[in-house]
Amino acid sequence: MIYVSQGHEKGIGLEVFLRGFQCLSKSFQSMFTLVCSNEVLNEHLKFIAFEVNQSKTSLSIGNSVLNLITFNRAVDVPDTMASLKYILESISEKDILLTLPSSKDQFFDNGTTYSGHTEYFRKYYNGHHIGMTFLAHNTNVMLLSDHISIDKVSNYITEELIVNKTTNCLKSFPHNRQIEEIYFTGINPHCGEDGLISSTDNIITSGINELRNRLRGIKVHDMLPGDTIHFHMTDVKQLFIYAFHDQGLAPFKLKYGLSGINFSTGMPFRRVSVDHGTSFDLYGKSTANYTGMLYLLNEIENWA
Repeated sequence: MIYVSQGHEKGIGLEVFLRGFQCLSKSFQSMFTLVCSNEVLNEHLKFIAFEVNQSKTSLSIGNSVLNLITFNRAVDVPDTMASLKYILESISEKDILLTLPSSKDQFFDNGTTYSGHTEYFRKYYNGHHIGMTFLAHNTNVMLLSDHISIDKVSNYITEELIVNKTTNCLKSFPHNRQIEEIYFTGINPHCGEDGLISSTDNIITSGINELRNRLRGIKVHDMLPGDTIHFHMTDVKQLFIYAFHDQGLAPFKLKYGLSGINFSTGMPFRRVSVDHGTSFDLYGKSTANYTGMLYLLNEIENWA
């Protein structure tokens, strides 16, 4: 089963998903279940102008049929959380979770606010080493740190974190992305210049050495500067590990644009999302670009 959580009610998530969904084979379509607010779904269907027929358990869109679970909107619970929590109570390790884009103000639960899906998953599963990775047709990128202040990065990264996040990442990857090479960036320019700029990059070297002791059949390269590591990106069997969020995502998004997948590693199941946001300015205009969603859907068909 592939569960799809609604995301933000005023974002483009539902639009791009429904458009991409219609491009899939009927056998693959039968694996999807959308969990969303009935009110929000009906609002989207008005401006997308699909020919639809809705029952309690399915949505017929032209010749396509989508399994459906709907709920009534609550005043005190954001749709993002209502949809997500329903799925997390039902999902199994063989399933896939596709989360549609939301905004950070939607992530609060029992009086606690979270920065996004990844942070909520870490709390829900008590999984400190759940990682944020990004996949493209010939590249895999992992972040050692993600939504934290830049001045906290050097203290946050430890040898244990490097080893656990990397090994969890390797275990989580689908069969068509079995990693053979791993590349690491340093934290500082020029990897600290042997201590001339900073010695904090020594922790990356320490993590690399420990991984070499543990991993068999995978080549772990020496640390490379963040401004040149992307020149080595040539094959889907490579994993590039960046020290912090923008260091990794700036070159990734410049190179791949919308055609990337946000993939959570270290989870009990596979969780994916598009690598773009809600695009509130495009909501209701029926003009959102769904090529990124279609790329994601075509990719996970190889996993199902």
